[in-house]
Amino acid sequence: MNLVNNDGLYYVKSKQVEQIYQDLSTELMFNMIARLAERGNADLERNPYIWQLEKLNDMHLLTEESVKMISEKAGVAEEIFRDVIENEGYRIYKDSHEQLTTALKSNALPDPQVQASLNALVNQTMFEVDNLLNITLPKSIRRSFEQAVLGSVAGVVTGTKTAEKALSEAVQKAHKKGFYSFTDKAGRERSVEPHLRTIIKTTTRRTARELREKSAEDLGVDTFYYSIKSSARAYCAPLQHQIVSKGKGGTFDGVKVYALSDYGYGKPEGCQGINCDHYMTPFVLGMNYKPDLPDHLKNIDEKKAIENAKAEAKQRAFEREIRKSKELIEIAKIVNDKELEQKHKLRLKTLRSGLKQHIEKHPFLYRDTSRERGSKKHLTKTNKSAKIKENKNGRQLQVLRLEAKNIGKKIDITDEAISKVPLVKIPGFNEQDSKNLQSHHKELLSIAKSKNNSNEVSGVYNLTSFSGVKYSYGNRKNVDFNSDVKVLLNASPQSSLVVIHNHPGQSNFSLTDIKFFFTTPSVKTLTVVTNKGGVKYISKNTDYNIGNSMIILEKYREGIEKAKTDKELNRLVEKYLKDVIINDKGIDVKIR
Repeated sequence: MNLVNNDGLYYVKSKQVEQIYQDLSTELMFNMIARLAERGNADLERNPYIWQLEKLNDMHLLTEESVKMISEKAGVAEEIFRDVIENEGYRIYKDSHEQLTTALKSNALPDPQVQASLNALVNQTMFEVDNLLNITLPKSIRRSFEQAVLGSVAGVVTGTKTAEKALSEAVQKAHKKGFYSFTDKAGRERSVEPHLRTIIKTTTRRTARELREKSAEDLGVDTFYYSIKSSARAYCAPLQHQIVSKGKGGTFDGVKVYALSDYGYGKPEGCQGINCDHYMTPFVLGMNYKPDLPDHLKNIDEKKAIENAKAEAKQRAFEREIRKSKELIEIAKIVNDKELEQKHKLRLKTLRSGLKQHIEKHPFLYRDTSRERGSKKHLTKTNKSAKIKENKNGRQLQVLRLEAKNIGKKIDITDEAISKVPLVKIPGFNEQDSKNLQSHHKELLSIAKSKNNSNEVSGVYNLTSFSGVKYSYGNRKNVDFNSDVKVLLNASPQSSLVVIHNHPGQSNFSLTDIKFFFTTPSVKTLTVVTNKGGVKYISKNTDYNIGNSMIILEKYREGIEKAKTDKELNRLVEKYLKDVIINDKGIDVKIR
């Protein structure tokens, strides 16, 4: 029996919660800095103590703004977190239990107490989070604001700094420290935002692990399949794609079983420890078999996984520094510090160049700009120039949409067309992958026919985890992905997803399709199934490098930008795809 990973959107949505808290912290910091920089009746340089009094009197306004921002974000985060634990979490337990009962041919029913336990866990976690958000965080904001005010005044009255420089250094110091949460055993001050993210991450990972273990425990199963990634810590590397047990290791029914206790199980740095992303799926010896590995994971041995983990950690360090530099550039704009702005613009350029070289050196890595960005909504009405910049960037953000070319009239889908959908063998797909794809194409056309008036429908699924297809519904010309699918596209690993969609006419890939394919790292393969049952695809293989395709696209860019009609634009897109077939060995294309 095939082993199925049943995470669904569990980890995707939990990352969404973490991102909300990161955005909240950034927005609160920028709001505080903007309030410091806002001009009032008093001048810091001429009347520093009056300026200080005026700013401290403004603290109640800052608190009101902060509480409102916290309330808005916290409500959204809690709603998603409850969905993650109570719904997605319970589904993991239920599906794991169902897989095990099928394998064991058992009639055992899921434990009815699990849902109540999950509800209690959410309430307990949110009680801790609410205390941090509603008590600790507002106090910390006031403390940080007060220290920045006093620091600015101290710099001016000693005569060592100008008002601008004193304020700039004070807010940089506040930004570096963050909002205080607690002091650890080593005497180091910890800030609220990473503390919040740690609570959410630890809770969601521990819960998913315990739910799988609970389903196994209910049915007397003590063996698990240990997942595999391109990178792994030293304790996890030997366990990847192996069968493990919380009890004794050994060889059973011809299968080698590793004892987790030999690999630091229960220790922060050990397997399943802090920040470990590996999952364990209940595995019935003699009944289940390990999943086939995709090409990019087949040659990952223990040594390579550990090396990759170091390279991945270095990438994360680059991304943190890039976010920090972006935030400091905005701080410099708020406090009008041109020197600081220029310094971090240069540093940002150096960091981006370094990250690009690092990714090129390690092909298994991929660029995910979402990890490099700050909050999308961190600027206030006191910083108009920065707000304009944000709006411009907003127009440049990728639109997660698929689009059909306007060629020919819409063709109604028939049962005959659905039955004729061919088995397409895409390089890198094994026989079962190809059969699954054919089945998904037929299902998509059936859904478009019965539920969407033969208009455009898209489906997204994970090629390696065997998760179900997530569908979105569009109109005659295009389809916008729903919120769950957008999260999946943004949070999934590189080249792990297959995106399928129909074109109501007989048209080929559109320019929007091409842009989506190349600018979404998580997408490995994009297909079009026409309403008459024809299939076209474009797919990334192990030699894929986005730079090669962009170089080819550059030859057509001017013509595409100047195209005055859909017909002219579509001709250029098709010409570009033919060029890719000939000259880009990292892309496999079928357009006829």
